[in-house]
Amino acid sequence: MLRLPDHEPLDPAVWRQAWEEAAAGLAAVRVIACPGVPQRAEYYTGVTLVPFVKLCLAGVITVRTAAGERFTLGPGDACLWAPGTWVSCWHADCPRYLRATIDHDHVFAALKNHERRRRGGRLVDIYGVAVPGLLDPATRGLLAGLGSTTWTPAMARAACELVLWAVHGRLGAAAAPTAGAATFARLRALAAHEPAPDRRDAAAELGIAPETVSRLCRRHGACTWLELVEDARMHRVELMLRGPQQLDAIAELCGFASASHLIRRFRLRHGMTPDAWRRAI
Repeated sequence: MLRLPDHEPLDPAVWRQAWEEAAAGLAAVRVIACPGVPQRAEYYTGVTLVPFVKLCLAGVITVRTAAGERFTLGPGDACLWAPGTWVSCWHADCPRYLRATIDHDHVFAALKNHERRRRGGRLVDIYGVAVPGLLDPATRGLLAGLGSTTWTPAMARAACELVLWAVHGRLGAAAAPTAGAATFARLRALAAHEPAPDRRDAAAELGIAPETVSRLCRRHGACTWLELVEDARMHRVELMLRGPQQLDAIAELCGFASASHLIRRFRLRHGMTPDAWRRAI
């Protein structure tokens, strides 16, 4: 069993507001922040120390809270467990991965897909976990830092934004109004990888031409591919500056050659050093 955080969990309303601000209307969400211990622990995998999200893209997902409440998620719905909350599990093949995920302070997105077929006599990957960015070193580093920090509304906002950043390729593709916007959402997720792929590798990953990558970036982001990658790195730096990490660690996790390199790039963008920006927020 994982230990509970030393501090009191934030009010569920804070997590709901933080998620809604970060999601910008992309998906409905239900926030669970029950710090109590469930009566029947066998239905649960453990206590999450970081925001733990489940997204439903197809079919129906059944969710159980520590207080015994049960409800379902439909396509486009999401459920967020706040830190210090018991997380439920409802599939025989799920507990092992789920437990490893919580133990390592990662975010986990369960994407239930009823269109999967049986392979070799057993159901494979009914809960998809190959979400772009989830196992990115910078994502892990930031979550580890946030998980060891006393939660505040600002921290909740940063954490929820990071969760959406990690699943943006899936969530954005599900909510984007056009095929081009959906593909650009996946490009943004690829740009957030560390190390980020070059334009040709990104095109090969999505099955499109490199010229299409450039065209989508110009049309939907008013930028080039390299600028999109730079924006993703700086966005991650801004999130990590809300946590306790030192600049050397942030620079390494976000793909900068050194802390000095990070400071120079950050000053060009913001007109101040990372430490000054951190003090100002």
